[in-house]
Amino acid sequence: MKLWILRHARAESRSASGSDQDRELAAAGWRACRHLKRWIRDQGVALPDRILVSPARRTRQTAEAVFDGLGGVTPELHDALWMATTSTLVRLIQSHLARDGNDLVLVGHNPGLEDLAVQLGAELPVVGLKPGTLVILEVDPSLTPDGSSMIHLVEANELV
Repeated sequence: MKLWILRHARAESRSASGSDQDRELAAAGWRACRHLKRWIRDQGVALPDRILVSPARRTRQTAEAVFDGLGGVTPELHDALWMATTSTLVRLIQSHLARDGNDLVLVGHNPGLEDLAVQLGAELPVVGLKPGTLVILEVDPSLTPDGSSMIHLVEANELV
């Protein structure tokens, strides 16, 4: 199974409501999303069958900006992705594997996503999983580093 791990793109430092979940993408975040969408289109990679997204506004905006118009897969909000720990993410993936085992996208937050990527053997840059970065892994049902390999690392480009 291919597992796509996408940290939401850069967001504003605060929201009008004061709620962290209401923070919107910053201009740099929108640019990073356009870069990722272009990369996916240019590479011709097939989108996974399922896209799970944290309910936070910035993650929803990231998923819509990156995946809309690329293959008809509608992102699904999943409350467990809000600030999920690595163990929560592993349980979520295991549940997905038991359900159908098709490729999966997780759009969420650090530190959980970065910790998951590292746990699965991804070789991240020294700066870690910056906002707007995508990691694509091939994983087996054991979800161990020995059964995983990193296929792509697409670092955020906020300048285009």
